[in-house]
Amino acid sequence: MYSKQLTHWCLDHQQEQIDLLKELAAIPAPSHHEQQRAEFIRRWLLKEGAQQVLVDHACNVLLPFGCEGQTGITVYMAHT
Repeated sequence: MYSKQLTHWCLDHQQEQIDLLKELAAIPAPSHHEQQRAEFIRRWLLKEGAQQVLVDHACNVLLPFGCEGQTGITVYMAHT
């Protein structure tokens, strides 16, 4: 059920995703200098309604989502 909904959402928002990835890729981010890209992602997530979005010392963007009080969580990650 969820995979069908996700597939439809992805297809309906394909151009939006492509545009966002192009904008993200255009931000200079040489190794060990990814601050601008991480901040772009943090601002985008906040604009989309996310809360508690953090950027750590290694420029990882962190968004705890429904993991409060859980003993097992799933982590999604990608290199910027």
